[in-house]
Amino acid sequence: MSKHLAPFVGGSAEFIEYLRHVIGDTGRMVFVRPMALGGAGATVSLVNLPPGTASGRDRGTDDAEAWNNRMTFSINLLPNGKAKVEMLMSSLPRSYKLRAKTAATAAVAQYLADFLHHVTDEVPPHYTHTVV
Repeated sequence: MSKHLAPFVGGSAEFIEYLRHVIGDTGRMVFVRPMALGGAGATVSLVNLPPGTASGRDRGTDDAEAWNNRMTFSINLLPNGKAKVEMLMSSLPRSYKLRAKTAATAAVAQYLADFLHHVTDEVPPHYTHTVV
């Protein structure tokens, strides 16, 4: 899934758009939001369910089904032009852990995108409350 990307230049809002473009379509629900409290960076949530499966007040991210299929990451934009990504939590199998990485912003975006596609390709949704 690796693409050749131009270097990223900009602030948090531009990075969020850039990251959404790099991640593309995973076939699952991926939410990219600004950092809380005005921090420089983004929070990324993967809900490993097809879009529309879960029904919560926040586009399918607040019900039990979503919480049982979730991974959350933070990406901090650093003053030196690099970014740091780390996994904050996961309810998916322990074998799918993202190692924290600090690198050029474009490299961090691609690293997370590749990881998300790897997870969504290999880990089927785990339905605990929905009859499919």
